Amino acid sequence: MGISSTLWQAILRRRYAKVVPDRAWVELLMELEAPLHKGERWGADGYFDPVSQTTLPRPDRFAKMLLSNRDVVRRLRVALDIKFQIESHRLLAQFCDLTVALETRSDLYTLAEVFGDEIYGIDLNRPSFVIDIGANVGFSALYFASRYDSEVVAFELFPATAGLAQANFDLNPDLARRIELKVEGLSDANSILELPYDPEGSAGMGIFNPSTNLPLTAVQIRDVNEVFPGLLKRAGDRLIVLKVDCEGAEYAIFDRLLEVGGLSAVDSILLETHPSPNRNADEICALLRDEGFRYFRQGSGFPGIEMIRASRTRER
Repeated sequence: MGISSTLWQAILRRRYAKVVPDRAWVELLMELEAPLHKGERWGADGYFDPVSQTTLPRPDRFAKMLLSNRDVVRRLRVALDIKFQIESHRLLAQFCDLTVALETRSDLYTLAEVFGDEIYGIDLNRPSFVIDIGANVGFSALYFASRYDSEVVAFELFPATAGLAQANFDLNPDLARRIELKVEGLSDANSILELPYDPEGSAGMGIFNPSTNLPLTAVQIRDVNEVFPGLLKRAGDRLIVLKVDCEGAEYAIFDRLLEVGGLSAVDSILLETHPSPNRNADEICALLRDEGFRYFRQGSGFPGIEMIRASRTRER
């Protein structure tokens, strides 16, 4: 016979209350079924979490985010010796001379991928110009600007997400000087669309996002063929890196670039493919091979989502 929900809650409440003096914290720990860990401290300043090395003054959404994602927090601490702090109602992460703000669980996981796993790590042997399509909250642009001798032009479709990216750039003024943010998406034609937007999961939003239960926001789309020539001219003789993570719009972008020969000037491509009606990553890989790139494909564990890293078989 199993333990009833009421009895289980009573057991949890008693267990936590032995250590935790604040009822609000007890309720949050119960909700998360979070184990108590050695090194945790409770006092007048709030709760000190040994995993995130952070004092959380109140059981708010930041506390919930860190406590319910301890596995990711632990990965970040091992990889980056990351420190967290609450400042001006923001959760800040500090590592490797950078500071970024985290708003959601999605931000935490994206930070782990970009800086912890270094999914955009690439061998660049001279100054580079990075075209970042799908900048999200700015972590990829900051990665390129901090790791390489790179200038970055970052495109983010959703204005609210672009605002978070700009805030992260402002937290790193030395790097921000080498990053330009454009609040627009790229595709195969100019348009203004109304798209569903979820502030809790902006990393998964895009032109082809299927959700219909979210509020709509107006976004501007630019024809990549109108934008690309100016970027290539600006790049000069630097290596050109094209990073694309735009939730299904990559097929229209690559089709358009193929039409006008835009890929001929690109040296390296870092691309995440996504499910799209009647399209798949095999098509893009065939295109890259025909355009003189060698590539490596890596699955993500999610159907239809792959990471493709491509570089020219010989320098331009």
